[in-house]
Amino acid sequence: MPTPRFLLTSRTVGLVALLAVGAFLLGRHTTFAPTVPTEAGPVSVPATLSIAGPVASENAMAMSPGVPPARSIQGWVDQDPAAAWRWALAHSADDQEIWRDVLGRIARGDSVRALGCAAQLAHDQPNLAQIAYATVIDTLAQMGSYAAAQRAFPQIPDGDMKSHLVANFVLQWGRSDPLSAAAWLLSQPAVLDRPAALVGLSRAWAEADPQEAADFAALLPAGELRRSALTAAVTVWIEKNPGAASAWIDQLDPHPDFDQVAARISRIPALVETRVDVALSWAETIVDENERTQALATVVTLWADRDRTAAVRYVQDSPDLTSAQRARLMEDIGSS
Repeated sequence: MPTPRFLLTSRTVGLVALLAVGAFLLGRHTTFAPTVPTEAGPVSVPATLSIAGPVASENAMAMSPGVPPARSIQGWVDQDPAAAWRWALAHSADDQEIWRDVLGRIARGDSVRALGCAAQLAHDQPNLAQIAYATVIDTLAQMGSYAAAQRAFPQIPDGDMKSHLVANFVLQWGRSDPLSAAAWLLSQPAVLDRPAALVGLSRAWAEADPQEAADFAALLPAGELRRSALTAAVTVWIEKNPGAASAWIDQLDPHPDFDQVAARISRIPALVETRVDVALSWAETIVDENERTQALATVVTLWADRDRTAAVRYVQDSPDLTSAQRARLMEDIGSS
């Protein structure tokens, strides 16, 4: 009688036995889940390689070049994260990839433990603090676990490192929920560099929905935060659709917070070429005198390259220019 197709042959049984012995030699507790060859062809066993112990871990990584360390030893990291973390630190003193990969794997299963590991490493080796915290925060953000990631920040000392981590976090969060990311950022202490973080978030937000980003920025209280957010959002909007951006900001009353945005619109070469009157009107709305003069100089110089006579006539006849501005603009036209 022929051997049934689902039964293993004696040769296959021997192969499986050899695999089991090899697994035992890899470490104190190793189990294999091989693809078993049968007379009917290879049969995949629905399980994964589980490694436990430092010797087994090193062997597993050696056998899997190019595979992230935590993936090679994920069974051990999941079963005994404290031991795996100690081994990773001892094994990878000069190789951050191993301990970062293990720390990220720990974060996926236990964010509190991962933050504790990062805090201990930051205490023992301050030069690795930012990398350690970033590894945990980035992993949690990629998982969408934003609330868990937020718990990292109270234990991080204020300063440039924390500001950088916050900026990177809100940028990642903002790709899926910019409004919540912005609200959380604004609730953070003012000692952080919130304007810089808000610039990155506003740019990313504007790439997806420029008007929504600009509307949010315009509702912020007057000051540095509003200037930063508005300039970042409208700058992206101008690149995408200058006409829509110009029409939107035209509804706002002149204010120093809007000066940078008005200046950027007035300096758009295509606008100066096709509607120099609109470009000039934007420059003239700028509240800060120095900024207004610089914007007018840019517009007039570009205009003079195309129609010098008309540009000179504007400078000489405009009632809105001071004598100092008139002299500056004539000088710029003369040198263009």
